[in-house]
Amino acid sequence: LIDKMSRAVGGLKSCHLIQSSEAMDLLSLIRLAADFKMLPDPYRSLADRMFIEIQPGHVQLSAGKPVEPRDRDYLRAKLLRQKFTKTPMIKVDG
Repeated sequence: LIDKMSRAVGGLKSCHLIQSSEAMDLLSLIRLAADFKMLPDPYRSLADRMFIEIQPGHVQLSAGKPVEPRDRDYLRAKLLRQKFTKTPMIKVDG
């Protein structure tokens, strides 16, 4: 589980194309890491906010025009990279 949470951090910090389903999976792991105090508390609320903002309709709304699925995946990835770029590594005691 720790490995999956660490990979989620890396994936969100470096993705260039990501579908909403994969993003939701990674955000769930970020939220879990914050719940386990392996990430600072603000990352839980960031993950919660991103659950909404990465949905296809929200991505298209923020683009201000109709957007093809691949372009949405690009815009979603760009948003996630911006929001998670300074995320620290998962904290593991011991």
